[in-house]
Amino acid sequence: MRAFLSVVGLVGAVVLPFSASYSAESAAPEAIVVLFDNGPMNHVNGLGVTVAENADDFELSMSADTTSARIGITDIDSMSFPENWDGLVKWFIYTDNAGLPGTRLMAGTGRDTSYVLESSFPPYEFYWLSFNLNRQVTLDVGVRYWFAINLNRSLTTTAGIGWAASTDLNYSPGAFNNPYGSGVYEPWVLDFSFVLSSNTEVNYLFADGFETGDFQFWSSHQP
Repeated sequence: MRAFLSVVGLVGAVVLPFSASYSAESAAPEAIVVLFDNGPMNHVNGLGVTVAENADDFELSMSADTTSARIGITDIDSMSFPENWDGLVKWFIYTDNAGLPGTRLMAGTGRDTSYVLESSFPPYEFYWLSFNLNRQVTLDVGVRYWFAINLNRSLTTTAGIGWAASTDLNYSPGAFNNPYGSGVYEPWVLDFSFVLSSNTEVNYLFADGFETGDFQFWSSHQP
């Protein structure tokens, strides 16, 4: 008799057969679910993100812990990223206050950072910067939030690195908070390119002599 495990990934459900006797020591697969996608980079615009703290609003359509993010990066001279980046990613979640970031709900430092060159249009280069949020982020479905980032340890250095603009415009335009300007969030004219995801390891699965036509979702992050 055979049992089946359904793993939800970027393209839907994948059904994996496994034997009735399953070892807990087997490598655990990982499901990646995109919770919000603010659109691809437009390859034209970006806003400096090493001095200012930049933000964009979003809503989730499904209930899941947000665990990772991917943001579009603009290198304005093909020599600033990653050369002028010290590896630090600071992220923040805010409430919505009439179309701008309101109260800060949580903050953290990204880990397991990685980047890949997405395209090059000299003198500009565009990268995808991915990172783990390094903490549990549980948000309500259908509620407007703001996701904000800042790169580098110092807010005093303009490093030629920007958060890339998106081709899409979802909800309110992006916003920025320049500590050497007004010191409060101000609206930008475009949206920023970013993706929020949930990464779930499939764990603690045991089967012995049963079969079912239903798909079962198992997660080490859920009871």
